[in-house]
Amino acid sequence: MDNDAIFLARFSFTFGAKPETDMPYILDIPRHLPGCMNWSDLPQTPKDSSKFTSLSGMSHDAMPPIPFVQAHYEENLELFPIPRELPDVFQGRWSRSFFVSARFKDVFRSVEPKAHYFQPVDLTMLDGTQFPRGYFALGVEGRVEAIDVANSDVKEKHFDGKFLYYAAKSGEPFIQWQSEKIAGHHLWIDRHFPSHGFISDEMYKALKRAGIKGLSVVPSAITGGVSSLSNRYLSRLARRLRRFRHHRYDALDKLHE
Repeated sequence: MDNDAIFLARFSFTFGAKPETDMPYILDIPRHLPGCMNWSDLPQTPKDSSKFTSLSGMSHDAMPPIPFVQAHYEENLELFPIPRELPDVFQGRWSRSFFVSARFKDVFRSVEPKAHYFQPVDLTMLDGTQFPRGYFALGVEGRVEAIDVANSDVKEKHFDGKFLYYAAKSGEPFIQWQSEKIAGHHLWIDRHFPSHGFISDEMYKALKRAGIKGLSVVPSAITGGVSSLSNRYLSRLARRLRRFRHHRYDALDKLHE
């Protein structure tokens, strides 16, 4: 039984929920760990084009493919060689961006064919290998205001006495959602927590069934008439799960076999 199944089983036992209870997930694609791919702009790239590759960027008519080159952060290339293939989802140029394959895009749109956009990108590796077609920056159309703040590991940030956004209390936060405000959404960003993208349980299962490579997630939860004791239990369980993360690099390792 994998971590997700254990989480769902314990969730069901605690709350009397059915095993098919929806469980949202944080898209948790690593950025600054050994072996991660990082990207830089090419000199000829227009300075304002990067905003169109942001997860939380605005909707637009697709621009021509935006070029990026793999950045080298003095990693050991024997341990982390330049890949000849790329996973289906991986970190993009900026902290709020993901690059995805055409395969990811097709699976995604089979679940949610509306709203979100895919900006084409051209990718060049350190050794000159090019992946010029079939990769996109994933963008989210629309926002929700749905975080159950009282039961999530976030705090309010203010400026001049005015509330601006939520910040994680520490590390990667445990998030709990107000169910009625995320109903019908399969990919979303909270208006006040734009640093993370979230996917529905249905979307996660579709991506897993399709064997999407590079997918890494952290479970969150949905509020549903639970007691404060139950909320504390969920928070403790979420912290425990973080110590047993998905094997982030399995997909990349298999590409080198």
